[in-house]
Amino acid sequence: MVVSKTASSTVLGSMNDFVNMLSFYPPGRPLRERALMLAESPCSPIGMDSPKRATLELFGRPQLRLVK
Repeated sequence: MVVSKTASSTVLGSMNDFVNMLSFYPPGRPLRERALMLAESPCSPIGMDSPKRATLELFGRPQLRLVK
């Protein structure tokens, strides 16, 4: 494991936001379900787009829907 200073405080802030958002999801839910919920959240480092949409566009499959 390597620990070092971040190159982007914006990304670090977004990661902290995701941690805080997890506290609002029902406890005991499967990790996959919580990850899919977080994937819909707007994220400032990617222009307030959702990680899900940005990933699908990056990989050239914007029509694909993630199955829960």
